[in-house]
Parts: sequence; structure tokens; C-alpha cells
Amino acid sequence: MKPYSRSVLVVVTLIMISGCAHPPKAPSDVSASQAQNGDIVVPPKMLFSKTQLTLHTRGGRPHGTIEVPVSPGGDPDVFGIRYIGIFDDLTRRDLNEWISQTTFTPSKRNGVPVAGVFKMAFQ
Repeated sequence: MKPYSRSVLVVVTLIMISGCAHPPKAPSDVSASQAQNGDIVVPPKMLFSKTQLTLHTRGGRPHGTIEVPVSPGGDPDVFGIRYIGIFDDLTRRDLNEWISQTTFTPSKRNGVPVAGVFKMAFQ
């Protein structure tokens, strides 16, 4: 390979690698949005959990989205969790236990805490 084509190959490879270095925002990192009636709505955010997340499964990796209802006080509703996608019953049990020990900031509409839904994606 000639020196010129080798350096072009190196430059193209570096450009491709740098393009992959910064993944897009996750769905849970959504910033404030404006509702149709002009209200500013901020979705709930996860602050921290008292325990570390450990998932057990009988099959493959979990894949899909979890929707967690969060009260105006920031408490998750474990019984209202909605699983969209492929989640094993062991994985659901582990996620329910972990989410029950997690603290959230509530959703806000025009700066006032309201009930909202926290979304978490698994790929």
C-alpha cells in the first residue's frame, strides 16, 4: 500500500471512530418540552437507587422499554410499571425490586410537581 493511501485510510478510520464515540441522548434524558396548550412539561428523572441493579434471566437479554409511573412526591408506583418488549419474569422481579428502592424527581408542569411517567430503554 502506498504511503498516501495508507494515510487517507488512517484519517477516514479516525473520522469514523470519532463519529461513534458520542452516542445520541437516551430517551430518559429528555429535556423540557412544550405541550400543545403552551405548558412547559419536564418529565421525571431518576436520582439514585439504594441498591445496585443486578438482572437475572432464563433467556436472552432484556429488550424494550419500561414505563414507571412517578407520583408528584417522586415515589415510583411499582404495581403500575409497564413492560413493553421482551422481559423475563426473573428480570421483571429484579427490576421491580430495584425501582422500588430508587428515588425520582417528579414530573413538573409549569414548575409545579405532577404525576408523570419515567421511561427506561433496554437494548
